Amino acid sequence: TWTLENSPYVVSNSITIQSGATLTIEPGVVVMFDGGGINIFGKILAGGTDAEPIYFTSFYDDEFDGTSDEEEFCSEDFDEEGNVLGEICETFDFWNPQARDWDGFYFRDSAGSSLENVYFRYSWSTIVLDSSEVNFKNLSVTSSISGLVAYNNSQVELLGGVFDNLNNDALVVFNDSTLSSE
Repeated sequence: TWTLENSPYVVSNSITIQSGATLTIEPGVVVMFDGGGINIFGKILAGGTDAEPIYFTSFYDDEFDGTSDEEEFCSEDFDEEGNVLGEICETFDFWNPQARDWDGFYFRDSAGSSLENVYFRYSWSTIVLDSSEVNFKNLSVTSSISGLVAYNNSQVELLGGVFDNLNNDALVVFNDSTLSSE
């Protein structure tokens, strides 16, 4: 169980939920990825609420870690004769979050996962289902490469969702997969 008390969680390599195992994530938890993603062969239960959603985002997303990766650089300003006039300072943010900062979720031969009031940001292949069954309620996928892809007899239930600012398709369902939505 990932608890709000220990949030934010930082994932720097891909992790795997083995078949028969369950990862439970409490409301309000923030998971920040510095690369990698989550491979799900077991199941994940992420039960956010309207007041306390769960966020899966980039390590560089300053909104959640309370810090900034901005740096100030200063140099002296000279006149034409080489006399120091003063100092010029500029601030740069070298690590803005971008679509593709982390891999996303990959469900393989997984059943029984449920994600409610979850926000995915700055991922590559945000959610991929391969021969899996997953229920989503109030799913938000933004500022990422792709949204949700289901194939090989996967079953997706999507009750409310927002897909915005994606480089590729929001929803792709093929190879005998089904999508039921509201």
